[in-house]
Amino acid sequence: MRTGEIRLDKFYALLDCGTPVNPELALGQIYGASMRAIGHSLTEKLFYDENGSPITRDLQTYGAPKIGDIPRDFRAFLVPSDDRVGPFGAKSISEIGVNGAAPAIATAIHDACGVWLREWHFTPEKILRGLNKLEA
Repeated sequence: MRTGEIRLDKFYALLDCGTPVNPELALGQIYGASMRAIGHSLTEKLFYDENGSPITRDLQTYGAPKIGDIPRDFRAFLVPSDDRVGPFGAKSISEIGVNGAAPAIATAIHDACGVWLREWHFTPEKILRGLNKLEA
């Protein structure tokens, strides 16, 4: 039986950090940013009324990721490089950690079932619609 369920079991984040001034802090930033992006892609939802005003008012209905949403195999890696622009050769790390998750998850979905999802959120309903189009 097809459900369209998305289960993220493995997620590796590799980021060019320049010269890591505080590697432990940088890794923490990558983990946090990656979970933020996983939430954007898979669980977070904003609902609006007919006038366009948000009716999502709390984190419970918003769908922020919870501890059970963390991938089983979740790793972050710093990829040092020589950056002559940043202070002490460092680069910003927290914002860039958000950028790669959605395309990586979309590619994994495509590899698994042949459906391309090109806009947030990635939902079982969208996958099932895509599968139905592939079969048509």
